[in-house]
Amino acid sequence: SGIGVGELKDAIVNERLEILTAISGIGRKTAERMIVELREKMVLDEKFKKKKSTGGGGAEEESSEMFATGLSALTQLGYKRQEAADVIRKVISKKGQKISVEELVRESLKTI
Repeated sequence: SGIGVGELKDAIVNERLEILTAISGIGRKTAERMIVELREKMVLDEKFKKKKSTGGGGAEEESSEMFATGLSALTQLGYKRQEAADVIRKVISKKGQKISVEELVRESLKTI
């Protein structure tokens, strides 16, 4: 609630500690951790959105959320983030955006 979503995302992607530490309750260590843990995910998500942009906001948002959820599931299973992201993109391009997250993860695991 200290700053807007766009400003928060910009601060994380561009590693601007001064903006993050200005938020009440966020110290230097917490800000650094936020950058380390969230930066790559936000950069990958933006690249994916730009690549898959179809002009329709609903499908793009759904696909982006599905991608992020699938990526999170695979990384929690121990796969490297980049490897998981590449596999998820392949599965989405092959199966289309109308698959469920469960099916996306299942097919991604088969592909890996």
